[in-house]
Amino acid sequence: MPPKTASKASPKTPPRRRLLPDARRAELIEVAIRLMRERGDASPTIADVTAAAGAAKGTFYLYFDNWDELVLAIRDHFAAGWKEDVLARAARNKKSTWHAFLDLEAARFVDALVAMGPLHQAIFHGPAAFRQAGTNSPAVALLAQLLEQGARDGAFDVDDPQATASLLFGAWHAAGDAIDAGGDRERHLGALRHLMRKWL
Repeated sequence: MPPKTASKASPKTPPRRRLLPDARRAELIEVAIRLMRERGDASPTIADVTAAAGAAKGTFYLYFDNWDELVLAIRDHFAAGWKEDVLARAARNKKSTWHAFLDLEAARFVDALVAMGPLHQAIFHGPAAFRQAGTNSPAVALLAQLLEQGARDGAFDVDDPQATASLLFGAWHAAGDAIDAGGDRERHLGALRHLMRKWL
């Protein structure tokens, strides 16, 4: 009688749990972020995300129409956290320091972008990125809000805050891309500060 051989253990997946809809959606976003960080790109699949979350694959489509929708949700997730932090700092900002405030926020944004590593490329430069570009971006809307507030305080001379914010955010993002590609941080941030002084 041939000896018994041990069967290979199947990969362990988390047990399925019942979660409220908002909690399940948030979990899928967090799991996707973790997998994208681990793999260094946007290579995880919908099946990878649901398996790691301990959810049925069909659960994904209760919250997102497709992978691009999830990527946009991830970007909004980061934007929401950034917005909360920026508005808290803006509430403490004095009228006379708006230019210095914006300089610091630009540097914080650029550093955060670079710190995201490959995840930055996946959520800002992948196919989904072009579906929510320009003035529809939550980040642009926040920047427009700051420009409007600074203009009311007499610090900025801005005729069209929304359009100006779109152009300015493009400059912030371009600086982050340049530094992420190996460019000198101080050089690009210095150019950004100079640009904002001229524009605003």
